[in-house]
Amino acid sequence: MLGNSGTDHLLPNGFAILGYHVHGSSGRLFLYGAAVGAVAMLGLNMLLAGLGRGFSSRRQLRQSRRAQKGLQKERDQLGDELRQERGRSDQG
Repeated sequence: MLGNSGTDHLLPNGFAILGYHVHGSSGRLFLYGAAVGAVAMLGLNMLLAGLGRGFSSRRQLRQSRRAQKGLQKERDQLGDELRQERGRSDQG
């Protein structure tokens, strides 16, 4: 009684996708759509993962540049202090 048999679920006129003619049932059409959707989701996931890595590497680059600027500022300050100490020791 609840079977998927007979001609009720057959596609009346097949159709073509990119030159490939599809004939069969609505169940087969559903399975093709599910497979294409799964491949599309996998591709989208890979694309978004690649973009995420790019953003995180840019963030790391900005952080390292900030740290470099801070270290350069500290180096300059220490150099100034050293010159001042040398100047005092030469005078005294």
